[in-house]
Amino acid sequence: MNEQAYQDQMDDDAQFEAEQEALKDDVYDKLANCYAIVREMITDELTSDVSPTDWVKISEIGQAMQDLTYYLDIEEWENALIEINNYV
Repeated sequence: MNEQAYQDQMDDDAQFEAEQEALKDDVYDKLANCYAIVREMITDELTSDVSPTDWVKISEIGQAMQDLTYYLDIEEWENALIEINNYV
């Protein structure tokens, strides 16, 4: 690999890392709001006097939160952001 190709690769790697760090920051900025919203959604569902509890909805929320945790664990920021944006 010549010097220019090496430098181009290093620049590309640095840009990728910067983009990933920006995504990570965005995920963690939205994460606090996400948990509060999910908590409110579940509380509303469980305490609603208007209709019976929709356990399927609660199950889907739980699955989405498990998916979010998985994406956070493997540092897959784009998918974590998608899961968060479903609730925020």
